[in-house]
Amino acid sequence: MTDLAHKAGVSVTTVSQILNGKQDRFSDKTVEKVHRLRRDMAMCRILMLKA
Repeated sequence: MTDLAHKAGVSVTTVSQILNGKQDRFSDKTVEKVHRLRRDMAMCRILMLKA
C-alpha cells in the first residue's frame, strides 16, 4: 500500500480509505488514479509471475 500511495502522490491513509469504499471524501481524479495504479501494479505482478 505504501508503494501505491507513493506512486499516486497521496498518503497511505488516503489509499486505505479509497480501497475501503470511503472514496466520497476524495476527488474523482484521486480515486481514479488510485484504482488505475492498483490495477497496473497488480498486472505487473501477474506478468512477473508468468515470466
